[in-house]
Amino acid sequence: MITRRLNLNILLTTVTLFLIAGCGGGDSSKYSTNNVETPTKNIIDVYDKDSKYSEVIVGCVAKSTYNAGCSLDTLPIIALSSTSSDARSLKRVSDFTPTKEQILERLVVSDKWMGDNFSIMLDHLPEDIKKLFGAVTAIVISKDIIPSYYSPSTGAIYLDPRYFWFTPEEAKTILEKEDYRSNYGKSLQFIPAWRYIKENDYAYKSYSIDSGKTRTPEDIKLSLARLLYHELAHANDFVANIDKADKNKKIGDALEEFIDQSPSALLNDKYPLKDADLKSLAGVLYRGDPSTERLNALTSADVGKKFESDGADDLYGFNNRFEDFAMLFEATMMKKNFQVERDVAFLSKDSSYTVGWGERNRIASESVKERAKFVANQLLPSDEWDQFFDSDVGSLQKLNNVGWFDSVDINSSETQRRLKTLSSGVKIMDFKSPEY
Repeated sequence: MITRRLNLNILLTTVTLFLIAGCGGGDSSKYSTNNVETPTKNIIDVYDKDSKYSEVIVGCVAKSTYNAGCSLDTLPIIALSSTSSDARSLKRVSDFTPTKEQILERLVVSDKWMGDNFSIMLDHLPEDIKKLFGAVTAIVISKDIIPSYYSPSTGAIYLDPRYFWFTPEEAKTILEKEDYRSNYGKSLQFIPAWRYIKENDYAYKSYSIDSGKTRTPEDIKLSLARLLYHELAHANDFVANIDKADKNKKIGDALEEFIDQSPSALLNDKYPLKDADLKSLAGVLYRGDPSTERLNALTSADVGKKFESDGADDLYGFNNRFEDFAMLFEATMMKKNFQVERDVAFLSKDSSYTVGWGERNRIASESVKERAKFVANQLLPSDEWDQFFDSDVGSLQKLNNVGWFDSVDINSSETQRRLKTLSSGVKIMDFKSPEY
């Protein structure tokens, strides 16, 4: 189980693995929100020295500014590089499943252990993750990358090495570096929080890089899968219309031409998020926008009431349509493949971090499930999604008005006692299934 001390650190800085995984584009193009311009200042090199792209790949992905990147002819996405199939005529990237070898020949690292461990983890992850890798030009893992992100200007994903270390010696090579969003939103009255839960316990443990602990592939698997579903959702979103793209153009230019036809654009057109205050709060928390007296006056319960009636799976989804899309996909795939449910909550800044509003398994709610099903069908179309969202997705549970750490096991008698006592007479603290 994750320790109380570690969770307190997470809450106090508002940096969780979710923030570490947050991206939003990763370059300075008009459809990006991430301030990251250079993914690493360290020497990086291709992991597979026999890769047919070994001469070009580092130069194509070492920077993620908008004027960086190479043409699709020089460094195509993985799904378009196969010589053993009709890959170049694919209408949908996810119709092609790369081999492990094809993925590894696109891997760029600052330390060899990062590539070794990435290779090991590919054998422990669901097969649909390999399918999603077809949308990237490269995978970059370097000792100073934080947070992870996807860059449409290079077509690559840039991954935080904190997700990959097994030994204390490996962890020590990772540079101490703070997520640049750590101090955003200090003036707000609430703290946004999330976690993944399985069978009323934390789904996976978290270890700091100075813990001195040793981790196994099983220790890493769930947190890494969550990260990859998120980042690869971005990649597949941006390249959805790549069959129409000019392969002679730099990939950023080629993708931008069709960005308004991307799956996230279709989601936004069909099921738009509406609440203006939540969009403003996302700007404060995730982009560093200045706050206002109105936003600073909102309590955790106020924010939750607004959030509950809208259709996002996390407040981060209000940052932009790309994050909305990726958050829905991430939560859906974690539930489908691992029976892991996502908690999302808004906490008061008191000693118990009281949940002013919270839900478990929000993709089961009526306001979210149609949007989540739409996203899943865009990236991994299947007749199975109707069955999944009709019955397999499970039920929504409320977390309101109990201490964040006390609400992990929502079915315990003590938690139920606290919920019953604390919710008395408070409308927004109604623990019945919400009516929409």
